[in-house]
Amino acid sequence: MEFLIWSWRCKSMSRIKQIQANMTVTGLFQTYPSPRWRLLEICALSPFGDLIYAVQMLRQMLLPSTNDWNAIIRDHAESDHPPSRRPLLLLRSHLLRLGFRADVRLVTTLVEAYAKSADLDSAQKAFHEMTHRDVAASNALICGFATGSRPHDALALFRRMCGGLRETRPNDITVVAALSACAQLGSLSDGTDVHAYAREVGMESNVRVCNALIDTYVKCGSLDRAVAVFERMPSRTLVTIKAFGYVAETSFVLHDIGEEEKENALGHHSEKLAIAYGLLRTHEGEEIVVHKNLRICGDCHVVAKLISRAYDRTIVIRDGAGARFHRFNGGSCSCGDYW
Repeated sequence: MEFLIWSWRCKSMSRIKQIQANMTVTGLFQTYPSPRWRLLEICALSPFGDLIYAVQMLRQMLLPSTNDWNAIIRDHAESDHPPSRRPLLLLRSHLLRLGFRADVRLVTTLVEAYAKSADLDSAQKAFHEMTHRDVAASNALICGFATGSRPHDALALFRRMCGGLRETRPNDITVVAALSACAQLGSLSDGTDVHAYAREVGMESNVRVCNALIDTYVKCGSLDRAVAVFERMPSRTLVTIKAFGYVAETSFVLHDIGEEEKENALGHHSEKLAIAYGLLRTHEGEEIVVHKNLRICGDCHVVAKLISRAYDRTIVIRDGAGARFHRFNGGSCSCGDYW
């Protein structure tokens, strides 16, 4: 257990190498799997880590376990930074050499890692080499196709899954990925086909699926269908509102940062946070009142109107500019959009 404690105290690659050397000399590197895979995890994922070195550590093991493999592949696939291709090629060749091709969970994680690194050809090859596939493996590939540059392939895989075995039939993750592909293509006919499947298997009340349907219909220009899905939803989230045609007004962010960072900054404006808290803490139909000592920005004004309509709530915001009040109800504001 002493090595397990040490592994969590690693703060540098030199410390990782020191612990590995100590474990190797004492023989624990081959016989004590728990601290070994935790050490691999830190080496692969931490900001100071080195995935190539982690792969070299793995290749020194006489009998690497599934946990050892997942310590590298899973954590790197879930990292905020896309993995590089070279370590993944090394991992795949090592997996095949040791006969891990039949390990569905492990190869699924490898497919996810390839997809995240935008190497969709390798993701597809690893998927087809699997001796057994389940819905999670199929979702790893279809999500890669949908978020990458191959929406047609995503829809083709979705159709194959619909006609396949029960264990590979599409779930809500599959449907959301397929709808994303439809939105990219602007294909209303494909979108209605996916919607028909979701209706057939009882997914129409799933919030994530509904949000994806609204986004798809809006992007395909079918606002009447988007409104119909919106009105049938048993519950709605802020994501629902964004899917329903909301575009962040990034011009109100004056910092010299990228568009995505500007959108994130707008999401943290105090009036948005206050409204969200009010929705959580008040009863249905109860008025929400927000007091501000600064002027409300245009983006927050748009969002407040959308929320008042989506949740059928009256929202009152005190604007610091001249101490005026904005009363939002049914998607409109008492100021007439002039303040």
